[in-house]
Amino acid sequence: MKYVAELAHVREVSLLGSADLGFWAERLRVEGLTPVEHAGRARVLVVACDSKFFGVRFRELSFSVFVDRPDASEGSDAAFLVQAFNSSRFFAWSERTWFSTPYRHGMIDVEVGLPAAMRLGLEGQTVFSAVMSADSNTPTREPSRGKVEGFAGPIFLPGSARGKATSGRFFFAKIEGETQAYSFSPTDTLTILPSAGSPMLQALIDSHFVVDEWLIRRDATHAKSKTFRRVDEQECSSYKS
Repeated sequence: MKYVAELAHVREVSLLGSADLGFWAERLRVEGLTPVEHAGRARVLVVACDSKFFGVRFRELSFSVFVDRPDASEGSDAAFLVQAFNSSRFFAWSERTWFSTPYRHGMIDVEVGLPAAMRLGLEGQTVFSAVMSADSNTPTREPSRGKVEGFAGPIFLPGSARGKATSGRFFFAKIEGETQAYSFSPTDTLTILPSAGSPMLQALIDSHFVVDEWLIRRDATHAKSKTFRRVDEQECSSYKS
């Protein structure tokens, strides 16, 4: 796979959760995609990371829904990127302009150590946050598993990512690193507030999003390809070789 951007030493905290399957099946139908079903629910991934690109530090937070792959024989990983945010206005603009991705600027905090946390601020208000509880009686939370995990496959994009018809676009992405997984405890907190700047937040509320586990990668690799149209099968095949 040829990547146009590949970042090392990424500090990442992710939430793996679920939401109403019917809601996302209807939402993704117009995109020609079907959400992956897991225990009767759709799978939702929220990724928050802290990284550097050409020496410039930035933070990102993205919301994606796992989807079935049209080319399932090539692997199972695929997702629909509903919305994403970058702490750098320039990087957010670059994503929209050069990659046709649904990025905008936001204030983002990421805490990779225990207790882990992620926060998104828009227009001076925290609209999304997940905070791992710090239980004084159990100062060290034990992971449910620890191994190299990640994601490798296509990320499909909204048809109106640039404010005009851009349906059928996607890029290839990779996330990889030693992963510590922790169950989302009843004492952990998840806060979602509606915001005009993020339709995804209302979608999470309406689809009854819940978190199953934390995924923490203290030294991950993130990579992405150029953006393709889904009709350009020949170009995609040569690009992956």
